[in-house]
Amino acid sequence: MDLKRLRIYRRTLLGEELRASYWRRLLQARRDLLRADSDPGDRQALTDTLTEVRGTKGRQVILTLHPDGGMPILPHLPDLWATVVDRGDDATRAELFGKLASAESVLSSYREALHRRLDRATAELVARYHEDPSQCLVALPVERTARRPQGAGVSTDQHDSTPRLRSALDGIPSYKPGRPATAQAGRPAYKLSSNENPYPPLPSVLATVRAETESFNRYPDMFATGLTAAIADRFDVPASHVATGTGSVGVLQQLVQASAGEGDEVVYAWRSF
Repeated sequence: MDLKRLRIYRRTLLGEELRASYWRRLLQARRDLLRADSDPGDRQALTDTLTEVRGTKGRQVILTLHPDGGMPILPHLPDLWATVVDRGDDATRAELFGKLASAESVLSSYREALHRRLDRATAELVARYHEDPSQCLVALPVERTARRPQGAGVSTDQHDSTPRLRSALDGIPSYKPGRPATAQAGRPAYKLSSNENPYPPLPSVLATVRAETESFNRYPDMFATGLTAAIADRFDVPASHVATGTGSVGVLQQLVQASAGEGDEVVYAWRSF
């Protein structure tokens, strides 16, 4: 499979996974409605919205599924959602509940199969990009129009889909790291110019880092609220006057992005340690 077909295949899998997830959530909601003693809200309006003919094509997952191992044919999902049963008809309610549970189970298995194929397609795509990084530049083509010179018959437009980097980047020199530290036999070398330290971290630092690992399951405070409040208190200024970032470069970058525009001139000292 060439790279173009691989990308299309992966996008198709992503779209199918979204549709399967959508209908799986609908089936779960229908089971909740069936389980409730009373239907919350205007169920008829909800049913009309979700099962109208003009919206079915956009919402309906493939009804006949044939992944590896043979998948049973799925019931018609809009009809299954719209099925109405009397509250007093326990047998029919139980039958519908079982059909909903069975359809949800099939969709769950189908999603798992899609996820496995997505993982394989993504791994293959990453491997292709690793072999030839330039292929990444055409993953999201940017259409540009260029006119042919006049004088050669009828002029036509040519569409160049190759992305172009900003011309402002041409004048920025590439970063050249310093020379690595020269190691001697039997003795480790430390690159002090890059802030390497021959001594281990302080016990208090290690204790703080270990404590923070217990909250890796949560997003960090992107506004550094505690640090901002401490700095404002230390220097007796309003918290709104404090800016935090990943070092002075991060703060300066925020200032430039907030104040400078195209054509503006920014004067700054040359980088150094």
